[in-house]
Amino acid sequence: MPTLRRRDLVGVSVALFAPRLARADEPSPSHVAPSASPAKPPRAANSAPPGASPPSIELRPGTGDAPLGAPTTDRDRTAAATYVIPVAGTDLVIGGAVIDVRAPLADVTKILGEFHRYKEILPRLQQSRVVAEEGDKTDVYMRAPILHGLAAVWGVARFGPFEPYKTRGVQRQGELVSGNIEKWSGRWVAFPCGERRTLLKLELFCRLSIPLPSRVVNKWLLWACRKGVSAVRDMAECGVSSVAKD
Repeated sequence: MPTLRRRDLVGVSVALFAPRLARADEPSPSHVAPSASPAKPPRAANSAPPGASPPSIELRPGTGDAPLGAPTTDRDRTAAATYVIPVAGTDLVIGGAVIDVRAPLADVTKILGEFHRYKEILPRLQQSRVVAEEGDKTDVYMRAPILHGLAAVWGVARFGPFEPYKTRGVQRQGELVSGNIEKWSGRWVAFPCGERRTLLKLELFCRLSIPLPSRVVNKWLLWACRKGVSAVRDMAECGVSSVAKD
């Protein structure tokens, strides 16, 4: 009997579960209710045990808020450095990336607030648009094709306002409220370094509803974070995203 390679086995498993993604009830973006409570997905096999705190995008205690795995000296800070934050009770991670943007904080936060441009920031994202606003919360519909367009992952994420971060920085967080994935969360952190420089971080967590190996998901998160902060850097410095052609 011929032996399937690991890559082929992953492809077969994704193909088997692709119909589930295709059949998921994807709402018309114009009918998304901003106040609807998200349905609680079933606990995945690699999720934290009952009673444990859900994954949150926070840096691990004791790191001094330094990106894990990123060198602190002697590196080109205009290129993105990635890091991971382990999620307790799982083999998944929160992926992160940090970059030095040669633009004022106000220019960077302006881009981060333009949700319709997130398809120019996050790689492979095909659609991004605001579908509801209530108070200081904004619901953003995002959709990305997979399997060469045979299926798609989609979700509505609720973003809060910019909040203070430490002494002079700001942060903005988003959480999944509906979609055909189990969980998604993201956080931007921007900190001014003088009048014309900003330190920018992006941290992402995702748990899919199809049985992809954790190492595949974790690798994708790091790649997406690196591309995301690099795209914002290019948009702030040059006005054009580097991720649009990916």
